[in-house]
Amino acid sequence: MNNVKSWMKSDVLSPIPAMAAGAKAMSTVSKRMISDAHLLDDAMYEDESREISALLGSTISSQKLEGLKRLIACISVGRDVSDFFPKVVVNVAHVPFEVKNLVYIFLVRYAERKPDEALLSINTFQKDLSDQNPRIRALALRVMSSIRIHATVPIVILAIKKCALDPSVYVRKAAAHAVPKVHQLDHTVADQLMELIELILGDRTPLVIASAIAAFLAVCPERLDLLHVHFRKLCRMMVDVEEWGQVLMANLLLRYARTQFCRPDNNTRDRGLEDTSVPYASGAMPEERPVEEMEAEKFNNMLAQSKNFYSDSDDDDDDKQDKGKGKDTVSKKLEADDEEDSGDEDMEDDKPAAVPAVAAGKEKSTNKDKGKGKSQGGAGVLADDHALLLRCSRPLLQSRNSAVVVGVACLHFYLAPFNELAKVASALLFTLRTSTPESQQVIIATIANIVGIHPSIFAPHMFQFYLKTQDSYQVRLLKLEILTTLVNTQSANINLLLQELQVYLRDLDKRTVVATIRALGRCASRLPSTASACIRSLVALTNTGDEEVAAEAVVVIRTLVQQQPRSHGAVIIRLLRTIDHIKPPIARAAVVWMAGGDFGQGPETGMAVLAPEHALKLDQLAPEVLRRVAATFVEETSATKLQLITSVTKQRLTQPGNAQLAALHRYVISVARYDQDYDVRDRARYLRMLVPPEGDDVTPSALSAHSQAILLCSKPHPPLPTLAEFRCNY
Repeated sequence: MNNVKSWMKSDVLSPIPAMAAGAKAMSTVSKRMISDAHLLDDAMYEDESREISALLGSTISSQKLEGLKRLIACISVGRDVSDFFPKVVVNVAHVPFEVKNLVYIFLVRYAERKPDEALLSINTFQKDLSDQNPRIRALALRVMSSIRIHATVPIVILAIKKCALDPSVYVRKAAAHAVPKVHQLDHTVADQLMELIELILGDRTPLVIASAIAAFLAVCPERLDLLHVHFRKLCRMMVDVEEWGQVLMANLLLRYARTQFCRPDNNTRDRGLEDTSVPYASGAMPEERPVEEMEAEKFNNMLAQSKNFYSDSDDDDDDKQDKGKGKDTVSKKLEADDEEDSGDEDMEDDKPAAVPAVAAGKEKSTNKDKGKGKSQGGAGVLADDHALLLRCSRPLLQSRNSAVVVGVACLHFYLAPFNELAKVASALLFTLRTSTPESQQVIIATIANIVGIHPSIFAPHMFQFYLKTQDSYQVRLLKLEILTTLVNTQSANINLLLQELQVYLRDLDKRTVVATIRALGRCASRLPSTASACIRSLVALTNTGDEEVAAEAVVVIRTLVQQQPRSHGAVIIRLLRTIDHIKPPIARAAVVWMAGGDFGQGPETGMAVLAPEHALKLDQLAPEVLRRVAATFVEETSATKLQLITSVTKQRLTQPGNAQLAALHRYVISVARYDQDYDVRDRARYLRMLVPPEGDDVTPSALSAHSQAILLCSKPHPPLPTLAEFRCNY
């Protein structure tokens, strides 16, 4: 029994030492938190402000550190402690790194307000640039470049040049970060900064190259000629650079390649591009541009007769040419799994990239091309450096960072042959499924851009763009745009897509329903065979109680009717009969437009654009519809009034013997002349002079003889804009 009691006692009390140790540790942490939190107390600031000066002047490092902590705490809560600047500058040469770090933070904060005192610390910074600790060297350079005083610019440039050759990678990276700061402070030193950027670009460390690319884009983004020597090295290092550096490199190398290489094939990747001076931007086929082709051939012949631009010496003897043939190009080496040794690879990186192409036409390769990059073979043939860029960037399509995938996907979309773009589609779709909601909008916008140019790339994956419950409104809009863009006459899934759109029409989000109505209109416009089914769904929506949905349905129907009026005569008659139930201004104006009888087919066709039975009913219904709207003219909106004036005038021209229309025309013109909206008044006065009402004493205008040609002229069909195509113009 005693053994049992002792066992129970030991078992119950055994956790107590551990709990006590944990409580002690928690109390220690809480004391530390409280000891730092008291620095933010407003009430204690006035009492301790006198102590800060004493702490900063102390010879003990811990007391200096305490004083600096209090100053940084005051800065964090918005207090102005610039009065302590002279006392802080005195401590800039203090040895402990913790003290030096806080002093540097304070100096960066108030150096611009105290420039004279800040200049006193420059000598200390220059000494720290030679410190044994690379962290101190990098910190000194970072602070020097962050002090926004114009007098320090020459000194900072010398410091950057020194640190760019530092053995520490961390210091060289800080030198690259300092270049944009100096350029932002003084733009006149851009030439000197370009020399520094060219020096930093020669670094072979991925950590430094990423910062060098950022500095290049900030200072001289148009100086792509600086990349000629480093192109191959940048291609090979792209995989090793940190993620956000990969995004910058992908965008930069894309710009570089589009100006230096020919288009990979004859598929146009741009819209509205007319500049033919750049080979990649030329939209014409080689056989359509004989003059440019002859100029390109002439240029290549000149290159063949001149000194090789990329040879290490001026000799062009056959021995070196045989060696050049023995060595394979970079692309062939990488296809052989990169089995060359690192020494040869480094030597090749020091050579420039291929000769920039001068035309999109065919270029004759010569036996004297000994550079690493072969001459362009025209559209459809990739240069070795072009293929190297595509091959080195392809693994990044599997990156975990969605920004990297989007950047590399854009690079391959513009630079890769068309038959390789399926890999881009797969990578973007996988990233779209696995990314966060914030990233999905950017990814889907990129896909919309690609679909607007080459829909066939994503045609097999159309079902991937069906709407989901968790999708945001912007993502839903872009998905609907993509779905309607992928629709074509060869699509076997059009019926399934229409069924899916019918489901979206019952969505609880009104904005989604409105967007789906527009999507149905685009499907009917792209595939006339589906127009009847789409219009039936839209007509059913005009009877819903939601005015916004009904208005959008009527507007889309009006656009489809204008495209094919003969096929939709029954729809026109049905909408005219429901004019009393249509209240939204834009929808009401659309029905009044239909009552005008002009469907943009020109005066020579007139009412013949409709079937005979529908044309007869329109002649009977149109005057009554216009009369009912005119009866409430004062209550109508400006959009409806403007359309009513125009429609009544058109009907007056098409039926000159109709007495009811003549009286209606005279009434509408007389009422509109005194409307509060000056647009309505101007429209009425203009049409009164063009088509004078019956019995009016106004003198007809000289244009009255041409009134029918003016009002009933042929008009282009209103387009149904697609957001994806609009984005691709930019």
